[in-house]
Amino acid sequence: MELSCETLRTAHQAREADEMRTEARRKNLLILILHYLMDEGYVDAANALEQETKLSLRGFEVCDNIDLETILMEYESYYFVKFQKYPKITKKVLDTDVEEDDIFLSLKNYFDIGKCHISPKYYNTYKILTNNMFICSKELKV
Repeated sequence: MELSCETLRTAHQAREADEMRTEARRKNLLILILHYLMDEGYVDAANALEQETKLSLRGFEVCDNIDLETILMEYESYYFVKFQKYPKITKKVLDTDVEEDDIFLSLKNYFDIGKCHISPKYYNTYKILTNNMFICSKELKV
């Protein structure tokens, strides 16, 4: 019984230490972001960040040889050495705010305005397609 109690205590201490490291990492990241925003002249964004986090981030200073750009460059170098290619840090996001009706109207306007030439033999297919898109988009919203 003594062994399992000691094991539980050790596991609990390890979990607490891990949580503390995670929390410190998050706070360090916020401080790095704050100083990056300040250095780049985004003072309002830095003020908003400090207000939203409700932490006194300005009470901390980033060390001399550390900044967000250096960390990113170091990571890119590490990744290149390990995988022989540069990491993909960002990617484009599809616009998910577009409603089905907007898509339908955009497509309809694109064809109707004459930006795209429709062969007469495909015109009826186009009309059926656009009408079905309109019906489907209305059914999806119900």
